[in-house]
Amino acid sequence: MKKTRQLLLARIERKLTATLCKHKLTVTIGSDLRGVPPIIRSHPKKSRVSELVRPEFNPSAGPHDTIVVILQRRGRDIGCAVVRLKRIKGSLAEAYERKTLFSEDSNRLKPSLSAQKIRCVSTLAQNEIRSCHIAVSTGLCVHPKTSGKAYPKTVLRSLMRLLHMRAFVEWRWSYLIAHAIDEIACKHAFDTDGFSTIQSGIFRTEAGETTGYRLMIAERKWFENLVGHRLYGDPSVSLSDPQFYEAP
Repeated sequence: MKKTRQLLLARIERKLTATLCKHKLTVTIGSDLRGVPPIIRSHPKKSRVSELVRPEFNPSAGPHDTIVVILQRRGRDIGCAVVRLKRIKGSLAEAYERKTLFSEDSNRLKPSLSAQKIRCVSTLAQNEIRSCHIAVSTGLCVHPKTSGKAYPKTVLRSLMRLLHMRAFVEWRWSYLIAHAIDEIACKHAFDTDGFSTIQSGIFRTEAGETTGYRLMIAERKWFENLVGHRLYGDPSVSLSDPQFYEAP
């Protein structure tokens, strides 16, 4: 079965990297988090950024639990996307609130994170997602072109499909999740990432200011149906397109 998935991965990766080549873009795929923070810091509009991509919080991150896809143009890093494999004990809501989702050792929490209060009221995170492996999609950003214009949707779709497809093949997990502010979640959850569900319910409070996030979720079976579809390797087609959900 894994050999079949690996063959599928190779076929889809060829298609997606060919799309990126049309825009003179290349990708490198690895597991080293050290190159991620500089890419994100240099981007003026941070999107899905969390402590999960900070190597000082996760010093033992490696191929067993980390996939980093870095987007390059003429040898310069212009974007990245990261997925981390995490084993949660208890509920996902508890992992958020205790901050064990973000750091492998609570003693490594920096004052900036320790001072924050995180509250998770998502019903799925509280009641259904518990004591299992999850793949957390995070640390996403893509710099605009030198002209200041954004790349077409096919670039971001290709980047995220490369990331999530690799996580699907390499690891066993029960849920793929991500969290983002409302604007980002509503724009990308279904079209770009292929999540099946969005729930409100994550709130981070720091220095008296509270920011709300949406939790995006896809069960493994849902995602398996997506990646097995003939159109998954075609980023010109949105993952929310009805063709993905038609009966064969």
